[in-house]
Amino acid sequence: MKRGAGVGRAVVAVAASVGVGVLASGCGGDGAQAVPKVTHRTLTKAELSDAVLSGSVKGFRFLGGAQEPPVAGAGGGTPACGNTGGVLAGRIRPEAEAQLLVTGTDEREPRLVQTGPSHLLVQAHRQATARAVLDTLRTDLKDCAPFTSADHERTKAVRDPAPAELGDGAVAYRLVAGKPGVRPHDTVVVVVRAGSVVMAASGSAVASGRDAVKPVRASLERLVRAQIDRLPKDG
Repeated sequence: MKRGAGVGRAVVAVAASVGVGVLASGCGGDGAQAVPKVTHRTLTKAELSDAVLSGSVKGFRFLGGAQEPPVAGAGGGTPACGNTGGVLAGRIRPEAEAQLLVTGTDEREPRLVQTGPSHLLVQAHRQATARAVLDTLRTDLKDCAPFTSADHERTKAVRDPAPAELGDGAVAYRLVAGKPGVRPHDTVVVVVRAGSVVMAASGSAVASGRDAVKPVRASLERLVRAQIDRLPKDG
């Protein structure tokens, strides 16, 4: 299969439904203390479970508890454009040591109009593979040609500026989808590495374009920031 030529059913199932303090880089003066960095060691599944967001985040209403991604490791084809589609299906390269998915809605953002709840995939990696996830994603995005999904929507990946001062590295993009007679809509994706943990937040806007996407992107970044605050720190 050529890169970008198709999309697995698993990706479509998640992408169709999808669709957050700042970690300072640490130099301080005048008595200011550096913010501890998220640990670089690999979290156990139990540690990941303890750290993943729950219903205690102000402004977010979570739908159930954290769970394994329902389509992780399932059949049904290859995610479109490697990690570009794989982050929506829990099928990221390199593979995580453990991963959990939380789903919820942002009740603080009055401009937020989505086709469904937001999703946050949190993965425990070895440090080297956590870095490789973002490197692979950047390459996959660059090489991703427009493709037709299983529900016959023509989809293209559009890379956006990465959020500043969020984790130790980030990639942001949109999957712009549409078909004849149907208004295009965007699935917004923000992928962040903090230490050895990779977080992929996603949510779908009801339309396409900057005005529709901006509040979704802001909500996803708040979700990722809240998750970073919960992760174990070094020192």
